[in-house]
Order: sequence, then C-alpha cells, then structure tokens
Amino acid sequence: MELHKQRHTADNIVVALDDLLASKKIDMNLICCITTDSPSTMVKVRRDFTEKHKHIMQLGCCLHAFNLIVKDIVSKVPALDICKKNQALVNYFSKDGFWSETLSDWRKESNIEHSLSSFCETRWYSVYQVSASVKSHEKGFEHCLQLCNNALTDTPDIPNDKKDLINDKYHFLRNSEMLTVIKPVIDAIARLEKKETSICDIWKEIINVYKEISLISFLEQQNIGAAIKAKAIAVINNRAIGFNTPLYILGFFFHPAYRKIAISKRFNMDKMLQYALTFLKQIRRFNDKALAKAVIDEMQRYSQNQYPFSNLSVNYESNPYEYWENVPECPLRKVVLYFLNFVPHSAGIEQLFSVMSFTKTKARNRMDIPNLTMIAQLKSHYSAQVPAPLSSKKRKIEDNSPYENEEDSDNDAFLESLLAELETDYNRIMTEEEEEQGELAVDNSFIANLFDIDMPIFSTNIGSSFDLLAEDRDENWNIADILP
Repeated sequence: MELHKQRHTADNIVVALDDLLASKKIDMNLICCITTDSPSTMVKVRRDFTEKHKHIMQLGCCLHAFNLIVKDIVSKVPALDICKKNQALVNYFSKDGFWSETLSDWRKESNIEHSLSSFCETRWYSVYQVSASVKSHEKGFEHCLQLCNNALTDTPDIPNDKKDLINDKYHFLRNSEMLTVIKPVIDAIARLEKKETSICDIWKEIINVYKEISLISFLEQQNIGAAIKAKAIAVINNRAIGFNTPLYILGFFFHPAYRKIAISKRFNMDKMLQYALTFLKQIRRFNDKALAKAVIDEMQRYSQNQYPFSNLSVNYESNPYEYWENVPECPLRKVVLYFLNFVPHSAGIEQLFSVMSFTKTKARNRMDIPNLTMIAQLKSHYSAQVPAPLSSKKRKIEDNSPYENEEDSDNDAFLESLLAELETDYNRIMTEEEEEQGELAVDNSFIANLFDIDMPIFSTNIGSSFDLLAEDRDENWNIADILP
C-alpha cells in the first residue's frame, strides 16, 4: 500500500487496501481473514474492513498479545527494578571498549555462545534476552571486577554503582526468578511464530503458559519470585479475555487433542454448535441448509470421537492441520480446513519490516517506493528459498523469526526512558478495543473458570461407519431451525 503522502488513519488504510487488492486483481471472495496487531488504528481498520466485506473474519495478532504479556509483567515492581539494573549492566559493559573486549575474551574461554543482548523497542520479547544474557555473564562481570580490584593490573575503573550491582548476589537471584516466570511465555511465542500455527493453537498455548507458571514453586524466602509469579498469572488472565470470542473458542474446539477441554466448563456443545452455525451463515460458500445440518451432525460425532473422526495415527497435539487432512472427505472437514487457513499472527509482515529496515536506513533514505518494494520482494523470496546457515551468532528460536535479537544502541536509551515512565505509571495500557470491553479480569481464575485445565488431552479409538451427504444449496435457513 502506498501511503507515504497521506495520513495513516484507519479510513485511508482501508481505502488503500481496497485499491491494492483491486490493482492486483484479487477476488475479494478469496480472502477469508484479516489479521493485524492491536493499536487503535489497526483495530478500527479491521472493524471497518470486515463491516464492508461481511464474509471476511478479523483477528488480532496473537504474537503481539503474548509480547504484551511480557511487557505487562516487567512494567511493574519488582520486575521493573530488575530490568533497569540489568540494562544498566548491559549498557556499561557493551559501550566501554576495554571491558567489552575483556568480556569477549572471557566468553571464548568459558564457551559462552551469546554476547550481551540489547533491547528492541518493538519487541518486549527481547527483555528476556537482555536478562538471560546478564544471568549467563554473572561470572564474567565478577571476572572484570577482580581485574579492576587487582592493584597489579592496569585497567580502567568501574563505577561504584556497577561494582555494587555486580556484588549484589540478591539481584542475580531475583533476575533468575524473573526469568523462570517469563520463560513459559517466551517458549509460547517461539511455538506460535511458526508458519503452520493456526487459530486452534491459541487457547492451547494460553492454557499451557497458565499451567506452567502456576506450577512454579518458590521457597518462602523467595518473595520476589512469588510476587512476579502472582503478577504474571493476573496478566495472563487479563490478556486471555481478548481471546474469549466465538472464533477463538471454536478454533480451540477444532483442535482434536483439546475438543473435550473446550466444552468442559463454561462452553457446552450447544454453544459450539451455535458458534459454528453463525460462522457458516456468514461465509457464502458454506451458507447452505443441508450443509449446516450435516456439519452439526458431524460436530457431535467429532466431540464423541465417532467415525470418521476416530484414531488417524497422527500427532493430534502438535499438528491439528495434519489431523484434519487425514479425516475422510466430509462437510465438517471442508469447513475446518477453511477455518485453519486463518493466520493468527503477522510474523511474516514483521519479518518483511526487518528486511526493509536493513535496506532503507537513515543514511540511505531517498529510495522510492517501487524500488524498495522490489528489493524487499527479492530478499523475502531469497530467504524463503535458501536455508539459514547452521552457525549463527543470534539465538535460534525459529528460522526467520521476527522476534530475533537485534543489536541497536539507540534502543538502550529507549529502554531506560521507557522503564522510567513505567515506574511512575502503574495503570495497564489497553487498546481502544479493550477499553470498550471495560475493566478486564476481576480475579486470577478467569481461564480456570472457562475450561477444565486439569483434564487430560483427548485420546481416541475406532468408531463406526459414515456416509457422505449430497450437496444441495439452500441459503434460506435460520440457526434456530438447525440446532438440535
């Protein structure tokens, strides 16, 4: 979209999006979903675009939401204080030439692979990388301090506040406790940013993160870790409310390993059938009375693990798409495979932004839009075709990850100023969409009240036979007439 001569308002973006699709001669009926992150402008873009094109669904980027979980956790004391001290160490030992080289030599001797990480202002994921690098360099900081205190060595002096921080074993213990709490969220981001991630995986990851953090135990004297854990549980419950919509709940039900958990508490089978019929009614290709009846019947078979939805010898938990691909041809299979086409994150676009940021820089800023577009397309195509090198200095979360570490000294100052702002602002920052919903979670049991999270994932057995339904189209039907 070419918006360099216009204000980036929601109305202008929607018009530009329509013009772009028209110029590429893309049939609007082939588009099933629009996914963006959640600034107020993009929330309005999604809302306006889907109101104009009724058959298109809208989703917020799940990676953006999980990224904000990390932000919400570290934006409050005591995690906030830990992050500020970590960044102070990273800033000093990265920018001081002598001590930076000393740490580099220590890393080689100690077989430490990764250097100190810098904060990236658009990726709160990198807060974990900064803190993890401080943890891995604790002995290195001590090594530098010993050299500084040795009268026989000629070294620059380390400021007293940095010396006190290196000697503060309590800080490194608290940092380790904070990393223990945040790590399940980071692991979830790494899993969700994969290309094969579908809408079925969102609630699965929310529940897994919630359970993992809930099971973390700290000793009685580790009150800082316990406080961060309590904050994390509250944040996850708050953010989970944003996914309490029919589309995400239905997607969770269509995950074969979690079909029973999806209807274990607040949502029963009748609610799932109603959600499915509303979805079918909205999508023209599925707006057929006979098809709706067949889908409802098959959804009940699916929930009870009857044929053709019984054991298919595939890994249900890791790949729901493979499960549905192996289901024998039937109406529900068609609907769910269409459903699985929804991309719940914008990782590919974030990756494209990273590619473009290396092309158009502060020094090279006069490149016109057509040339920038062609270079970005060539680089994206090349990176998709050529495998990543086996050895890399960057932490490998996932190949072509949009959340990989970026070295940028400007971000250090940004983090310092941002953490200072957060220290005096304890109010949770919400998007326009969230503000419309009002105050979020009133307790820390929102997720547990939705689903029976202790229920084991689904196991299967062989069922009975099934006959396919002939296709006759009848678009004049009501949801109430179909529900059993």
